[in-house]
Amino acid sequence: MIRRRPYSLFRLLAIVLLAGAGAATSARAQRSPFPEGSESIRWMLKNSGLSAQADVDQLRADPEHSILIVLGDLNWLERKLPEGPEEFVRSGGALLIASDQAAHKILHNVAGVRIDGHLIVDQRHLDRCHRKQPYRPFVKSTDAHLPDGSENPFAGLQVATNIPSYLTIESNVPPGIVPLAEYFPDVGEDEAFGGAGVAKYPRGKRHDFAVGGRPDSSKGRILILADHSVFINEMLLDEECDNFAFTQRVIDWLKGDGQRTHATLVVDGKAPFANFDVVLKRLPRPPALKILQEMLARRDEVVMAAERTIARTELDDGINAALMKGVEGEGEAGVARLRRYTLWALAGGIAFYFFYRLSDDARFFGENRLPRLEMAVAGQNLAGTFAEQRQRAQIAVGNLGESARALARQRFESLTGAGNVPVLPVIAGGGFWQRRSARRRLKYLWKIAYGASPTRVTPLQWHKYLTDLQELERDVANGVVKMPVA
Repeated sequence: MIRRRPYSLFRLLAIVLLAGAGAATSARAQRSPFPEGSESIRWMLKNSGLSAQADVDQLRADPEHSILIVLGDLNWLERKLPEGPEEFVRSGGALLIASDQAAHKILHNVAGVRIDGHLIVDQRHLDRCHRKQPYRPFVKSTDAHLPDGSENPFAGLQVATNIPSYLTIESNVPPGIVPLAEYFPDVGEDEAFGGAGVAKYPRGKRHDFAVGGRPDSSKGRILILADHSVFINEMLLDEECDNFAFTQRVIDWLKGDGQRTHATLVVDGKAPFANFDVVLKRLPRPPALKILQEMLARRDEVVMAAERTIARTELDDGINAALMKGVEGEGEAGVARLRRYTLWALAGGIAFYFFYRLSDDARFFGENRLPRLEMAVAGQNLAGTFAEQRQRAQIAVGNLGESARALARQRFESLTGAGNVPVLPVIAGGGFWQRRSARRRLKYLWKIAYGASPTRVTPLQWHKYLTDLQELERDVANGVVKMPVA
């Protein structure tokens, strides 16, 4: 019968070190939160056999074999395709447009829709939101199939948005364009991200998210979404939504039967990517807290494995005997014992460094044809989306002037219907005090929107600023302020 001995110091140390090594290996397989960026969709495009096409002239010359993907800022389309994207689609090209920015003219002719620009928020039903964040509502598929008989790419998937807008379908929708996805009922509309308390919840209003199809039975294909964040790294690689599977469906549909072999990817108005290569990044070291959590989560199996290894050595009391021999020595004294202690210290240091390297994830890993997607983007770790970072940065410095300027310009342009800087409105009616208040308010908002230098708006002034915008709308409706005709 084998008598179990109490834990020795070495036994406990070995268990802890083995647990640390196991935790480091497991932590290496985990994925860190991924930021905003296009690495994921570029990897998917390349993995789908598409070559990058950066030359717009070649894109125009061979639309039947080309896919054009424009995410975010749509001004690039107006600059590079002044004749409009409808000619590209009519000639056989495949077009994907995704943006949460207000757009009307560029989408009117090609699909009969416009992007409203107001944000969608669902504060009342957080269970319908990704990670229960009100500015990340899920969308649901419509019952429609694509006119070519293909399955709706949203069907059966839980697609999450990230600070999205919505589509307004107009009366002149070309034949062949159908709604593909919409928001759940009773979502709210917000004028600016983070504007808690100003969201409006219009009853019975439908908010569409995506349309697509083949307009006028043309050779081309088109898909329009009211949010480009659907395709950023953070959303594609999140396991709590199906954005990755949805994106793959979209790419396969845009390719058609394989005749489209080139893709032009434009993100936020920048020059198209010359290639879809994703650089292998240096992986971050697992945080100590993650290692400790992994040790606790796997403590039973790690301890059992260490127990089996150590038990084989304990059968003849080998561990305790070796420790006692090393500490007490066998007749050694003076220089011999000092040399032995030095060797023990050196061996201990080497062992410590060895186990440290096991828990160190700062290494390069070889690629097998294409790098794994998780490894390719894990090094690009930012805190939240770009919009969230900008919002936090403005609040941190106590100046929301940038958001105020964008919102004021949007309000003036919506009141005039103009797509550029409008002419200063005039005071046209009302009593003396009413005109006086309206004039003061108009000058203040005009200075914020179109002043030569930025105007500071503190967080404490933000609520008053939103109230002034609402009063401006009321003044225009009452005829006190007369807006110039677009």
